[in-house]
Amino acid sequence: MKDITPKKSSKNTVSSDKKISRADEIEEIYRGARDNIKNTNSADDWSRAVSRRPLKWRKWVNLGLVVVAVGALLVLVLGMFFGQATIFVTPKQGGLFLSGVEDAIKGGTGSTTASILTYDTISKVEDSEKRLVNASGQEKIEKKAEGQIVVYNQNTVKQKLVINTRFQSPDGKIYRLKEAITVPAGVKKGTTVITGSILATLVADKAGAEYNRTATDFTIPGFAGTAKFKTVFGRSKTNMTGGFVGTIRKVSQADLDKNRADLQKILRDRLIIKAKQDVPAEYILFTDAIKISYEDQVVNDTTLPADKAYVAVKASLSGIIFKRTALAVYFAQKLIPNYDNTPVEITNLDSLEFALQNKDILDLAKTTKISFSLDGTGNVVWTFDQNKVKERLAGKSRSEAEKVWPEFNSIGQVRVVFFPPWLWTFPQNKDRMIIEIDKVAKKA
Repeated sequence: MKDITPKKSSKNTVSSDKKISRADEIEEIYRGARDNIKNTNSADDWSRAVSRRPLKWRKWVNLGLVVVAVGALLVLVLGMFFGQATIFVTPKQGGLFLSGVEDAIKGGTGSTTASILTYDTISKVEDSEKRLVNASGQEKIEKKAEGQIVVYNQNTVKQKLVINTRFQSPDGKIYRLKEAITVPAGVKKGTTVITGSILATLVADKAGAEYNRTATDFTIPGFAGTAKFKTVFGRSKTNMTGGFVGTIRKVSQADLDKNRADLQKILRDRLIIKAKQDVPAEYILFTDAIKISYEDQVVNDTTLPADKAYVAVKASLSGIIFKRTALAVYFAQKLIPNYDNTPVEITNLDSLEFALQNKDILDLAKTTKISFSLDGTGNVVWTFDQNKVKERLAGKSRSEAEKVWPEFNSIGQVRVVFFPPWLWTFPQNKDRMIIEIDKVAKKA
């Protein structure tokens, strides 16, 4: 019998008896061709197939987890060393209704307790302004030179000098004190004496330009032959100027009167701005605590035409200044029940109505006691030591900080913003803590 030869299968036909390799089987599984694979329908076959697949994907997953963990750790460490905390503080605050007349004494003339208000003075803030007018002829005048000196006292007892006390320049010219003064005593510290001093004005003994001079030293002829001749002396603060004898152009009284008011207003506004700028920030100069004296002058400018002249006004400002904190504490003690003497400030002092009593008759250089009124509602804000707050918070956790706030009675409310937000402790570096103060006072 003729052998029967089985027909060959097509190249595209897979023999049912041919076994598929495990690598091919896994590849087919991951390609979704599970229908063409025999005996792989069970869960066990599937799991065995997957478990025998190369593990490269797991390595990438593990590497990703490590990167994430390291990144998170790095962010936390950077936050600890470079993080920042902004502390928004609303201090304890309120309103004070101020009204009535108060008294104050000049600093250094009596007790300086908080219940007694003291003040200081400023003086000799000067300026001048001129305006061109028609000349109405000529007149002969004589003027004495004038300037400021500092009088020094190296003795340990104060020295009184009467009005017209003579001071002598190195070339023998005599100048006299414009007002009586008392030079403070020197203070002995160890083997040295810290010299006492006071500002004074000298006027030349005679009129004339020859008494005009630049800075120099002055002796007191009345002390010649005594130890005080070398221990009490003067030294120029400004040049001696204004000395003149001669003919100048004359200006009518009508022209003087017409321009005086305008020039005085210009000088007043300018001097007030200058004085307030010069006053230290911890002091306040109320506008009504200012006195200004004016002096009319005719400037003898020979370069002008014969029928022209300058009308000039020279102004000198003096005033009373108060320490801002002293005012706040004084009124707090007087008006706040159970005030515990913690530091406070009145944030709107500049907008309150101040009036100096008997201003027109006061000589600010000589008086040692004043009366004044201060009207309005003062915004009182309790203050605190910001550096001390930072020192107490440095390195503390958010929960630990809650025990710090009660230590500062002046603090009302607190809100803290951390950067980065997940920072859980305050920075060790105080410079990385920022304190923002909300001083908007509550209504009284």
